[in-house]
Amino acid sequence: MNGKRKRDVLMILAAGALIGLLPLHIDEFYLYVIRLIMIFAISALGLNIFMGYCGQINIGSAGFFAMGA
Repeated sequence: MNGKRKRDVLMILAAGALIGLLPLHIDEFYLYVIRLIMIFAISALGLNIFMGYCGQINIGSAGFFAMGA
C-alpha cells in the first residue's frame, strides 16, 4: 500500500475506535439524539436511492419506517 492509502485506513480505524468509545464518555441525552439522527439518516438514504437514482415513488419505505417507530 502506498502512504496515502495507509493514512486513509488509519483514519478509518481511528474514527471507528472513537465512535466505539463514545458511548462510555457522553451523556445519555446526547446518545439519544445521535441515535435519532442515525435513524433519520438511514431513512433519507433509502428515499434517496429510490427517488433520486431510480426515479420511482416508493411508499413502502415510509411504511417500514412507521412500523419501526
